[in-house]
Amino acid sequence: MKTQEQKPNIKTIVHPDINTSINYWAIVTSFIIFDLGVGSMLFSQYLLGVILISLGLVILGVKYRKNIYEKTGSPIKFYSRFFEKANLTQIEKVLSEESFKDANPIKFDSDGNAKIEYISSDDKQFAAIQVLEYVPFTYEPYSSVYFFSGDKAVELVGYLERCKVQK
Repeated sequence: MKTQEQKPNIKTIVHPDINTSINYWAIVTSFIIFDLGVGSMLFSQYLLGVILISLGLVILGVKYRKNIYEKTGSPIKFYSRFFEKANLTQIEKVLSEESFKDANPIKFDSDGNAKIEYISSDDKQFAAIQVLEYVPFTYEPYSSVYFFSGDKAVELVGYLERCKVQK
């Protein structure tokens, strides 16, 4: 039986310019909410106290770390957009040729049998993107992960913004 080579996934790939740091805002906010919950319990408002303590713990558990683009210090955000499988070759060609300015935008949809997952820094100086296709029960990588920085990253994010989500 022949085994297929697994392509890297954008969610698990490591890039030297991406660093994980502590999100101090989330930590302070979670402790304030946690303290409000304890205070509520002291005043016999147990349900409110339990809700606030739980919310504080969830914020602390989920948001205590954030990814940063090391060169500019800008936070990284993750995006996922769906489109029709017929556009797979078009988006792959645009990415491989890095022709974002001249490329016709594809139409994103609320769901679809193909998708792109990309990360972008808030200042748009870094972007990484991967194309995935739907194979029964899951989305599998169709392309490898593409990394862009500087002007090419700005062009890529601009191209993706031109690809509007259809209602």
